[in-house]
Amino acid sequence: MYSSGLPRASADAHDVVMARRPGPKPRLAVVDPTDPVQPIPTRTPPVLPDWFTEAHRARWNRTIAAMKGMGIPATAADEVVLTNFVAAAVLAEECAAQLVDLPLLVTTERGYARNPLTITMLAAAGRADQLGMSLGLSPDARDRMDLRRQQDAQADRTPTLEEWFRDG
Repeated sequence: MYSSGLPRASADAHDVVMARRPGPKPRLAVVDPTDPVQPIPTRTPPVLPDWFTEAHRARWNRTIAAMKGMGIPATAADEVVLTNFVAAAVLAEECAAQLVDLPLLVTTERGYARNPLTITMLAAAGRADQLGMSLGLSPDARDRMDLRRQQDAQADRTPTLEEWFRDG
């Protein structure tokens, strides 16, 4: 027994296998656009939040335009991530604009410390960077999307029987 009073785990604890869920194995549903009973998914655009300022609206529009230009459809499913991205990006920009006129170090009771705006700006910029990556706005995400498009284009091209036998 540990000092906490709980028994120690046995050496076989890592061999425990989780049980299967009851019921049939989940399958991917295929949407048939000719079937009137099946709902056809639509791409509804994200809604601009009411609380956005003019700077937020400008950043929102630039981000939507950039996503559209890269072939990334912005949908209602992206609304929360897009809203948080815009809020973080605008906060980072506003902090950077204020830091132009302020010192990077401030005097406190204990001596010198970083200006709190610097800390806020770096945190907001890091958050915007993370959210931008999840939206597909990073160079790495664009490279992966280009690779996926190339793979899809190659997969769509089914070789003829002659090509298949010739190329082995």
